Formats: sequence, C-alpha cells, structure tokens
Amino acid sequence: MPQVAIYHAPDINAFATGARRDASLVAVSTGLLQNMSPDEAEAVIAHEISHIANGDMVTMTLIQGGG
Repeated sequence: MPQVAIYHAPDINAFATGARRDASLVAVSTGLLQNMSPDEAEAVIAHEISHIANGDMVTMTLIQGGG
C-alpha cells in the first residue's frame, strides 16, 4: 500500500509518484479535500492507487527518456 500525504495548495489536485510499487506515494492537495465530497476524494485516491498498481510511473519515466 502506498504512503499518503496531504500538501497545502488551493488547487484541486492529486498525484502518484514512486519508482516501485513498494516505494510509492499518493499526494492529495488540501484544495481537493476541501472542495470534494468524501466519496469524490475516495474515488480520486483510488484512481491514483490504480496508477501505482499498473506501474504507470515507471512507464511514464521510460516514455519521457528517464530510463
């Protein structure tokens, strides 16, 4: 399971990062938490976790020439 962090920003945003599934993080903005319902926020977090489960961060790094 990834770590979860909340960062202070008015924007509604969330992202997943990490080089491996077992070393990953989902970050969620305070703007997202303040402006979305709990069900909406849960759906966004689930979406970000799916990126980790699919290995999308590694794929994007390779596509962008980082590997």
